[in-house]
Order: sequence, then C-alpha cells, then structure tokens
Amino acid sequence: MAVEVEVRFEVPPDQLERIREDLAQRSHFGGYEIRRDQSNVQLDTYFDVKGQLAARQWSLRVREKADSLRVTFKRPRPSGDPTQREEIENPGDGSLVEVMNQIATILAAENIGATVGTNLEYAVHSAGAAATLQAMGLDHQYPVETTREIWIVSSGGVDIAELCLDETKYRGKEGSATPEYRIEFELLDQTRRADLAEMRRVVTVDYGAREVFQSKFERAVIHADMNGSVEKAELKLQFGSDDQYVALLRELEHNEQFIDGYRFQRAANRAISDVYYDTKRHDLFWRGAYIRIRREQGRRQLTFRRLKERGDPKGLMSKQEESSIREGDEIPTKWDDICQLLASRYQHVSEAPAPASFDDLHDALERMGLRPSLEVRVNRKAWLVRRSSTSHAPHITGEDRPIVKLKFDEITYRPPGRSRTVMRRECEVTGVEDEVDSPQRYQTDQYLAFLLLFSSKCSEFTRGEVRKLTSAKYFEGVVDLGLREQPHWYKTRTSTVIDEPTGGAHRIPARVPSGGISWEYFRFTGSLAMLIGGLLAMSMGGDEGLLAGGSSRVPAVLLQTLGFVSLCAGWLALTRHAERGRSRRNSGIAVGLSALAAIAVTLPWTGRDFTANMTGYLGLIALAWSYRKTTQQS
Repeated sequence: MAVEVEVRFEVPPDQLERIREDLAQRSHFGGYEIRRDQSNVQLDTYFDVKGQLAARQWSLRVREKADSLRVTFKRPRPSGDPTQREEIENPGDGSLVEVMNQIATILAAENIGATVGTNLEYAVHSAGAAATLQAMGLDHQYPVETTREIWIVSSGGVDIAELCLDETKYRGKEGSATPEYRIEFELLDQTRRADLAEMRRVVTVDYGAREVFQSKFERAVIHADMNGSVEKAELKLQFGSDDQYVALLRELEHNEQFIDGYRFQRAANRAISDVYYDTKRHDLFWRGAYIRIRREQGRRQLTFRRLKERGDPKGLMSKQEESSIREGDEIPTKWDDICQLLASRYQHVSEAPAPASFDDLHDALERMGLRPSLEVRVNRKAWLVRRSSTSHAPHITGEDRPIVKLKFDEITYRPPGRSRTVMRRECEVTGVEDEVDSPQRYQTDQYLAFLLLFSSKCSEFTRGEVRKLTSAKYFEGVVDLGLREQPHWYKTRTSTVIDEPTGGAHRIPARVPSGGISWEYFRFTGSLAMLIGGLLAMSMGGDEGLLAGGSSRVPAVLLQTLGFVSLCAGWLALTRHAERGRSRRNSGIAVGLSALAAIAVTLPWTGRDFTANMTGYLGLIALAWSYRKTTQQS
C-alpha cells in the first residue's frame, strides 16, 4: 500500500490566468528548478454508499484519462497528518482485479456495501470496474472533470514533486457544473517531505493562495449537497463595520468548528450578476415582490419572488413565494404561470407571449410593462453547515444532513445605465431542504437553533451590533440608492441585536412599531424641536445676552438657561440618534430651518449680542455634525 503526500491550495478564479502565465515563464520555483510537463483531461467518478465513505474521510474513484482507467482508494493515515493518505491504486499496487479485491476486503470489514463473492474477477472483466462497484452497493453520484497542467519540481537533477494546476468542474444533478481552481503538490520522492514547507511558502507569498485540506471527493459531496438543496426561510445579518466582517470571515476560513456542534464546510466562490425588473412606478417594489434575471458562470435564470409576510415577520425568518425558469427548462409552461400571476396582482403589468429563448427574455419583460430597475453584482463566499457527528453512517441516522447555507456577500448596487454605485456587505443564513426528500428533511427548529447560536456568536465576536434584516437585495438596493422611499412595511423587517453588559448569550431583538414611524424618527424630530426652541428662547433674554451683560431679571435668566439646556440636549440627541434611510432629507430640512433661525437672531440690527450669536453658531455646528453622521450611516 502506497502513501500519498500532497498539499493543496485554492486559487481565486480571477487569478488563474495570471498564475498560469507566471508558471509558464518560470525556470525556478523558490530554491528549486521547475519545467513544464504534460497536460491532460481526466474524468473521475466517485463512489459512496449513503455517505459512509465520506464520513470516514475515505474516497473511492474510477479515473478515466486518455486510454487508461484506474481505480483508486484513499484513506487518512493513523498519524492524522492531513498531507498524508494511504492509497491503493492499479497498476502500482497490483492489477485491476487485485486492487478491486483489496478494496472489497476493506469495505466488507466495515460492513459497507455488499460483496460479489468469488465472481469479482469475472465481474471486473465482463462488466468493468464501475459496474462492479455498483454491484457492490456503491452509488456513483459525484462525477468530477479536471483539466490538469503539470510542472515537475526538481533539485540537483532529481525530481522531487509534481506541481499541478487544476481546473475542476463538479457536475451537479441537472448537468450544471461548478468550477474550482487549485494548485496541488504531490511528492514523487517520499523522503523529501521537508521540502513541502518551502513549496508552501513560495505559493503563499507569490500567489496569495490559501491552503485547503479537503479532497476532490469531499468537495464533490459538498457541491452535490449545495446544488441539490432547496433554499427555504432566510435571514440577513449586517455587522457594525467592514473590519468586523473581514475578521469574522478570517475566523471561518481557519476554523471548521466555529460553533460547537456544527461543521462549516467551504463551498466554491461565486460571482453573480442580477438585473431586476419593475414597472415605471415600482409597483412590485411597493408590494414586496421582485423579478430578476440572474447570470452566473454563463447560465441564466429568471426568478419571481414575493414576500409572504410584509408585516412584522414571525421568528425573524423571511418566507417567500417563488417561481423560476432555468436556462434549458421548457419556457412556455412556467412563463404562463409567472405572467398570469404578475398581471393579476400588480398594476401596470400585462400578459405577453412566452419568449422563444432566454435571449428574448428582456424584450418579453418589456412587453409586459417591466423595465430594468436595478443592477446588482454579488461576490459570494459560502459554507454548507451540518451538525457534527461521530457516527460512521451519519446519512443513515440523519445527523449529517445539511441544515444551513451560510453566505457572505459583497454587493454592488447600480441604477441601470448609470455609473453611481452603492456597496454593502452582509451575511445570509438560509435554511435548506433536500430536493429529493422534501419537505420532510427541512427542520425549522434546527434552522432556528443554529440561527440563534450564530447571531449570538457574531455579536460576541465582533463586539458590536448585529443588525438583522428579513428583506431582499432588491429592496435594500432601491432604498440605499434613494430611487424610492421606504415602503410602509420596510422598517418592520429590521431589528438590532446588542451585546449585553454581562456578556451573556441571551439577545433581545429591538422591535420596531408596525405603524411605519420608528423611534429614530421620533427622536430626530423631537431633537430638532428642542434645538430650534433653544435658539428662540435664548434670543428672548433681553436687548443684550446674559453672558454679555444683559438683563439679569428672572424671566430672562430662565429663558436663556432653558435655551442653553435645550440646545445641548438637541445636539446630543441629533448626533447619537441619526435616522437611517430617510435621514438625508430630514437632516437637510433641519439644517435649513436652523440656519434661518440662527440668521434671525444673529443679524446686527436685532440688538441680540454675544449669547444669541454663539447660540446660532453652535446650532449650525451641531446640525452640520448631525448631517455628517446621518450621511455616513446612510
């Protein structure tokens, strides 16, 4: 039995060509020589039975490459070193029949699958390796296609390792493929394990690549679960600053068990481009609905969604009604359903004939009265979250099923045809159900349990506020860009979770009145009234201000003292409680009114001296500062 020693690094999609060109021009890699070797395309089919191999971190594959076929079985070594795995493969460890016999013996000892008895040799020769594995009760669910470019790393004329630049496509259940890019080093000389440290250093420094430890089989299982799950209720989280967002991402990258009892498995990075359509008056937006065309990796999808709860959502979960058409689907049937639904529920939307293909989709939407209303670009990092399990058959017990998709998005909003943009970062926690076994496999209680733990962990980790939103990117983008004011139901879909002074895990959501007027708006208008009242009161103290030697009569002193206290209270409230969303307009009004009041009491001919003048100036400073703060928060 051979021992495989290799290290793996994730390559960002936008860096692949740069790395490929750099490797093609290199003659040295750190302190080693490097030369270009062969390139090939290999198709791997991974086998498992109800997740039992994946649970043990074993992998079993049939690899087809050029005119060769190899069966490979891998499992971790007892030492636990992630760079080393035991490997059984033909022809190095025997003929195909001998290797199949070894694999069958190992599986039988663990009660995995079934045996084919003395007929194994006949089965291999007559039906082939893949059919024999299926006869043993193993499923071939994970096809993986890899285009591999190879460089040989050597020192002093001795070949040490293979450097492989892999472009891998994980094929989903519906024929779609999710690409990933990697650099892998595999030692050719097992005695040169110390050289891996230098190779790691060069890759990290020169290419900024991140070391990963999951095999292609483990990645295939994750992709299959990601693509095969249906997203259900969701909640969005926003943190106090970008630094907290980056720090939390860094922690997740290096800690698979960020929360005790759960495993966070990294999925592929995604780049998504969405165009949302609406009527000229934004009828869909006002009623909590949207329709969009999504483009990702050359594939397109039309999706209509409607928030089923536009009041205060129960349990802080966003429940949505959805209809979608994927490129390759039969368009007419699904189009008629979406078209009739839109025309019957929303003003200024009419029915239109189904487009012949996705290329005609834009024109078909325009015939319905819809036009592009928002462009959104999303760079997404995602994790699939499972419950931790010590069982060797977690798929049988149900302990290892995915319960959450965790997404960290960097979002750019732009009005169609304009250069103005707004950027936002957010985390999205989405419950999932299995496409085959739904709805039995989606458990609301498990999703809510994770949601409570994760939001509490985020609040403790960032040492700040965690803002919860049960909304959608379309509504956030329209409001952030100021294209439309907030609908009456919008504010009921946000809440804030704040750390308690004791550091406890209990969190109390700040509820928002359902009438559409928030406490922030009340504080803002009250503070504005106090500030203007203070200006007027201080101006009534006498012909000259109190501090400039004016009248010391009791009414004048009381009025000016009241004005000064009111001024301080208004300044404090305005700088601490800035309303988000509509605050720019309100702050502009406040600055204008206060400027008029200040001018009225500071003109030389009014006879109001030092105190009135200083009051006006302080009022302008306070409101300018408030306007700056509210602009930043918006």
